[in-house]
Amino acid sequence: MTNIQDRISEIIEKLGINQVIFASKLGVKRITITAICTKRQLPSLELCAKIVLNYNISAEWLITGEGTMFKESGEKELKENIDDSTSIVEDETGIKKRLDILEKNLTESIQKIVERIELKK
Repeated sequence: MTNIQDRISEIIEKLGINQVIFASKLGVKRITITAICTKRQLPSLELCAKIVLNYNISAEWLITGEGTMFKESGEKELKENIDDSTSIVEDETGIKKRLDILEKNLTESIQKIVERIELKK
């Protein structure tokens, strides 16, 4: 018999996404999802509601394990939502990488300016 934490892990696996994407769509930190999936924490009622609404999960299945995981008619819509979530997280990652590169370039430029100033002294 599975518990709610196992069912949340199963949702993530069935969706083929990672905890970062799952958490991002729900507006929580990845560490919260990790704590739930490793059975160190139970999900709040608010989080359960977000899972049901954002991932088209049957509330009955999530809470009790009875019935089917997905609400009827939702798998196509769910796939579109997952694709949107994935691109948002990938965009954030890309932006961070670009900012890191810009910061490195700026640091190098500042160092060159400082060296030129020192040479003029």
